[in-house]
Amino acid sequence: MFNRDNFRTHKPWRENRFYSTAARNFWLTLLALVVCAVISAVLLHELNSRLGGDWRRFNAGALLFMLMPLVTAVIAVDAVRQWLGLRRYGRVALEMDPYPGCIGGQVGGRATFGGLPAGARVQVLLSCIYVYISQHSSERRRTERVEWCDEGIADSHAMGGKTLLTFAFDVPGGLPPSTPAKGDYHYWQVTFAADVPGVDLKRRYRIPVFAGRERARGVIKSTSAKAAGRRLQAAQAAVDTLADGALEEAGLGRAVQYRRDGDSEFFYYPMGRHWLGAVFSAVFGVGFSWAVLGILAMGSHSLAGLLFAALFASPFALIAVGGVALALYFAFSSLWVSVTAQGVLTKRCLFGLSVLRRMVPAADTVAIRVQQTSSVSRDGRATAYFSLYLVARTYPELKVGEDIEGRELADALAAYLRRRLGVKEAPPEDVAEAGSVTAGKIPMGRSRLASAAGDGSVAEGTSIEATLTDNRAPIGAMPDEVISLLQEGHRVAAVSRLKNTRRGSLRQAREEIDRFLRDTPQLAQQPPDRVSRLVQQLEPYLPALKFAAKVYPYLIAVGLFGMLATRFHAG
Repeated sequence: MFNRDNFRTHKPWRENRFYSTAARNFWLTLLALVVCAVISAVLLHELNSRLGGDWRRFNAGALLFMLMPLVTAVIAVDAVRQWLGLRRYGRVALEMDPYPGCIGGQVGGRATFGGLPAGARVQVLLSCIYVYISQHSSERRRTERVEWCDEGIADSHAMGGKTLLTFAFDVPGGLPPSTPAKGDYHYWQVTFAADVPGVDLKRRYRIPVFAGRERARGVIKSTSAKAAGRRLQAAQAAVDTLADGALEEAGLGRAVQYRRDGDSEFFYYPMGRHWLGAVFSAVFGVGFSWAVLGILAMGSHSLAGLLFAALFASPFALIAVGGVALALYFAFSSLWVSVTAQGVLTKRCLFGLSVLRRMVPAADTVAIRVQQTSSVSRDGRATAYFSLYLVARTYPELKVGEDIEGRELADALAAYLRRRLGVKEAPPEDVAEAGSVTAGKIPMGRSRLASAAGDGSVAEGTSIEATLTDNRAPIGAMPDEVISLLQEGHRVAAVSRLKNTRRGSLRQAREEIDRFLRDTPQLAQQPPDRVSRLVQQLEPYLPALKFAAKVYPYLIAVGLFGMLATRFHAG
């Protein structure tokens, strides 16, 4: 294990000069281009031979020979783009300040780029990324997960025709340090990106980061502080704009359509928001449906063969039905939310038809809770999506918003709904009785705006800046990311994450989570999410489900051998 004392023994970390992966990526792309070009030449020669030199005989079957040349053309365009970027910006070294970067202190550095126009805004992103090998059936897959990230605008200084970029991020304690790229490991990465006419700038650097308290010497104000200030201003502006009902101007129109009709306000979360999930689910469902039809066709020669084929195809049929159902839900599900001074009415629609209606009076409302529902990691950046839940004293929890991108936007909408419904700060005992939010929040290891976190901790008129928290310390030996999941009610996900972190069994992870919840009453009061509640409801039936899971593979095998036997007998 490397630390601040011995990290220089690792060859890539010996000197405080780090180069991006741009040059290496270019040469790899060039190698791939040469290989694809050779294969394309061979295929085109074969195609020309089959056509006898007469390309007027070109038909649909010949299109298969054109796939590789098409791939070659795409790779060639990418290679030209990378070459132009290298020629314009050069091979730029990053010097760290301090060296190495400090977890619990700062991670900073400087790099001098040529070719940047005056006044260019360069985005700098610092990410801690966990790389691990995940097991999917018999397939081992390399997976990356963003553990922590922060971003801002780099300070730029003109230097004799070039531009010096400097940055310094405040990094919380308790994060994992850099480790060599072997097995499961963590690495820290700095990314510079800018939209520039001609060729965009994008460079990535892997750097060593370990626990420490040192701070950058060449940066007056940290990049993190300036970025947090801009986020606070944007969130405050969103709250002020929402106070006037101008939803589109607040930037929430990406997921919500807004309409006012007298005293009523309507928030519409339209169909088609999950088009990518719908496409994947549809491909999955149609593919397995085709497989089921093929299996049934194999056993259609006799009634016994058809029964055995149906038994063998049953798991594929379940997957097909689930895939098609998910595709339909993702594509055609929508949510209407009507808000008045008297209360909230929600209507869940499928294909435009109402399938579920619920209403909660405003007088019964305790809090508006914000919960992260998903996160997408791309290019070292994690984008979180949130849902809003209305918590009542005597009514079940009601979803009043979904698929809102970014914590600040979700908080702004939640704050507006609180004011609209007249929700004041709720006493801790009332909130606990409502089964909605914990009486005391536990530090989660990430900076976040607490103004509308669903704990009723901010009264009307309270400044957002006064509620900015930076509680980063993990509790005990429990990983910080697991605590974060428990605070959001994702108990099943927390067990899975702890299992992967500890590399133990699922049973051990579940027992450790149970012990931790018993020792932490605040988290134990947090209501579980729907998946966790479903698991709790199924717990009495677990022995029967486990028995069925053990027997079902044998039934499938019986179906397969029975189908083959009847087909052989019929033949």
